[in-house]
Amino acid sequence: MKHLLRRYSLPIPQSRPKGARLLEGYSPKLGRRVQLFDYASFSVWIGLEADPTVNTFCERPARFDCPGKDTVIDFWVQRVNGDERFCVISNDDAGDLPITLHETTVHYVHDGELAASNMWVTNWQRMLAVINASGTADDKVLMKSVRDFVQTPIALGRLEAQFACGDPVPVRAGIFELMRKGHLSAPSLRTQLLSLFTSIEPAP
Repeated sequence: MKHLLRRYSLPIPQSRPKGARLLEGYSPKLGRRVQLFDYASFSVWIGLEADPTVNTFCERPARFDCPGKDTVIDFWVQRVNGDERFCVISNDDAGDLPITLHETTVHYVHDGELAASNMWVTNWQRMLAVINASGTADDKVLMKSVRDFVQTPIALGRLEAQFACGDPVPVRAGIFELMRKGHLSAPSLRTQLLSLFTSIEPAP
């Protein structure tokens, strides 16, 4: 993989908009906390954390000028293949909005895309909390053993029982981290709630 340069590392300064919620979380991908001001941005963030094709990202990386308003770009995203794009959450007609900003392609995230990812976001919000609360994500021996063991689909509960010694949570965190990095997958999480019956599979 070619060497990748991070163009945006920290968000631009911005006060919380009046009446907006403050949503905070720790980003394993960035190694720091993120602050967001609406659930739409929170949902996009969760999706970026869970997407193994995303190398890095930055919330609120820059501003851009639209006729009549000054707008903050919601996210800059860089994929593992080096491709970059901006993500802008918008309910406006995309035909009236720029397709590039700062010479970077813009992807507009609309309500339909957010609604379609609702179950995925709900599940990964729970899974990231487990990853962040456990140090097992750094246990390379355990993670290699789990990865090598999963050759065919297996229920999460059975996989945990195979490796757990009393407390299943550290093993669960390792399984979720392998999924976050793209070594394992669970396609059903897009349509069904996470449970002990969730099927864990080798990554395609």
